[in-house]
Amino acid sequence: MAEVCVEAMTALPGRILLVEDEPLIARATARLLHRRLGAEVVVVHDGAVALETVRRDDGFDGAVVDLQLPGMNGDRLVSALATIAPHIPCGLWSSSPALHRVHTAPTAFRLPKTAPVDQFLEGVRAMLLAPTALELRSIEGRGTLPPTE
Repeated sequence: MAEVCVEAMTALPGRILLVEDEPLIARATARLLHRRLGAEVVVVHDGAVALETVRRDDGFDGAVVDLQLPGMNGDRLVSALATIAPHIPCGLWSSSPALHRVHTAPTAFRLPKTAPVDQFLEGVRAMLLAPTALELRSIEGRGTLPPTE
């Protein structure tokens, strides 16, 4: 497995919707995504607010969604986002063991919150370069994403 040197990654200016219900995790993750990838990060703390945010402004380049959210879980949120804003690729991350048993939503990545920081950042970077949710639906079953340039 190749090592990823995140510090050497090209900045990917873009807008990320971060949906995380734990304020400390949300703040630290937003700071990390901004500092290491150069992204603008908009943080919301539940699925309903995330949907309303995207309905008002669908100019996001990607969404990082926690699986365990109050009200609407992350899987349902990603499915809803694929319907209302199919151009926004999403990644799921969670501390729940159910993360890899979720199969209804197309995602650019699924990572445990315990994943190394470099792996998380590479997943987000790949998501920002990934196909749209519509394209992910057709290729997700193959287990790999097409190469990015």
